[in-house]
Amino acid sequence: MREFAKIAPFLLLVCAIGTFVGFGIFQVDYFSEILSVRWEKPLAMAIFMTVIFETSRFALLVSSVRNFTDDRKANGWLGLALSVALVAHDISTAYKIGAMWSATGPGLYSNYLVVLVLLGLGLEFGLILTVGKLTAPNKQHENRNNGKMNGTTSRELADFAAKS
Repeated sequence: MREFAKIAPFLLLVCAIGTFVGFGIFQVDYFSEILSVRWEKPLAMAIFMTVIFETSRFALLVSSVRNFTDDRKANGWLGLALSVALVAHDISTAYKIGAMWSATGPGLYSNYLVVLVLLGLGLEFGLILTVGKLTAPNKQHENRNNGKMNGTTSRELADFAAKS
């Protein structure tokens, strides 16, 4: 069972990507419909917009996992907050898709899409909680200061400023 548990982060990531792609397919249909008012062939722009939205969610997932595993919790929470904002947008879009597909019973469609979006967010949280420290066993934890200068760099900058 322990060996199977080692692949859990990979399975969570694959399932999250599946939810992003799955919702993205419906999003392309929605964007194509609303853009067809202005453009004769809106499919390329609809695909482009969907790729931007869903790739952003994936990038935020990966960066949040990385930030939390590197003990940069503020950055991790910021990434999660941005991810939740995209989820809110996706949920709004899901309701609009349901209304576009059925004027009489939009909930039939939108509810499944909302569950798909929320499943992706849940998988993101699951991945963050599942992945441990990413440092190798024999390697010391690298101290990343996010822009903080060490003593040598500060002296070099001070010497450079004094010379100019």
